[in-house]
Amino acid sequence: METKFWYSVRNDGDGSAYPVFMESKALCEIDQYFMEEGWGESCIGFKIIVSNEPVTMKYIKTVDSEIEELKEHAEIGDIYNSIKREVLKKLKAGEPYNLHDYL
Repeated sequence: METKFWYSVRNDGDGSAYPVFMESKALCEIDQYFMEEGWGESCIGFKIIVSNEPVTMKYIKTVDSEIEELKEHAEIGDIYNSIKREVLKKLKAGEPYNLHDYL
């Protein structure tokens, strides 16, 4: 059995970087597109784990967890977060979106 885990590499702002595992390629692309301190190119990828047993990950970002995190950190009038929330809600609802229409 193969299990694919997608990740988005985030900039920590101090010269370091770290991967964040996410539920889908689309969520990784949205994460990269709306990153405040981006890379100039997409830094997403995936790892495939092959095992005879089911493989799970303890912590993985979902569309719902990203929306909740944005709500927790939202400031009044924060256009950046509200636009990202709008795109995430479209992803969750299965509605089409084009990242290049934003920002």
